[in-house]
Amino acid sequence: MHKHLQPILFFTFVVAFLITAPLVVLYTAGFRYQFGKNVIVKTGVLSVSTIPRGATLLIDETEESTKTPVVVDTIIPGMHKITLQKEGYLPWKKELEVFSQLTTFADNVVLFGSDELVFDSKLKPQEVQTASAPTTTFQGKQVQINSLPDRAVLSFVDSSDVSTIISYLPAGTYSFVPAPANLLFLVDELHQRIVVINPQDDQPVLLNESASVFDWQLDRSRLLFSDGFDLQVYNASNHTRETLTRLSEKIVDLAWFPKGEVVLYATDTHVTALELDRRGSQNRFELGTLDRIDSFSLDDQGQTLTVLGKLASDEGTFQKRLQN
Repeated sequence: MHKHLQPILFFTFVVAFLITAPLVVLYTAGFRYQFGKNVIVKTGVLSVSTIPRGATLLIDETEESTKTPVVVDTIIPGMHKITLQKEGYLPWKKELEVFSQLTTFADNVVLFGSDELVFDSKLKPQEVQTASAPTTTFQGKQVQINSLPDRAVLSFVDSSDVSTIISYLPAGTYSFVPAPANLLFLVDELHQRIVVINPQDDQPVLLNESASVFDWQLDRSRLLFSDGFDLQVYNASNHTRETLTRLSEKIVDLAWFPKGEVVLYATDTHVTALELDRRGSQNRFELGTLDRIDSFSLDDQGQTLTVLGKLASDEGTFQKRLQN
């Protein structure tokens, strides 16, 4: 090599080092060049977990190498199309915003099986009944409801048969249904009415609504209910309520899914899973379609959906696996 080239090469290497070293440091620290805006930004983090595990994550249609649960810490801030795929399951899609130096979570995303409902002539329909009674106990005290022509009276009754009135209710034929430990829950099936009571409150009636179907999430004191067309959630822990959706078709049954933040509801012809996460868009998953649906039920783990209804000449019980 010519001696006069050595200083030039040395100077070139020094300049290259001075340029690339800061870039490597910035890249390692999570900084990226954002095309279009011509700026260098600090990336954000996306954390995704699914039920069941092992789904493929795609960010803006680019597949990540690691299956869920997965954390991706080099995402340019902004809105991103997130897709989750797993063989045998319906795809999950949502647009989520990622913020610089912050973590965006998509935790416990529930994936549902893509199989169709299958008729099983050997499977006998089972009526799912909620235990109810005309009397109950609250913190060791007996509680009863007396129906009068113009109203109903809810009272504590002591051992001497002396009554202490808790509240007056609209006239009806009520029964007590299991509820969270600090509440009373009354159902008037004839008039399709539900009432949530806190006997220790100065205003004990927390909720008094028309409802044809309902389901308690007892561990979180949340009540899912519908008057037939509105799907609502009442949270007894903070006394709030939220309308999840309104339909033109009548809701004939509903239930909390045992995992994640998902509810199921059935109209006369469809069973649908509705995700409670409203970010981006509120996902709905069609789980099954029949000519007529009477009711549905889930096993304790949410693995199997059982639907009572009719499809063509088959009438009775249909099933599908929601998760393996």
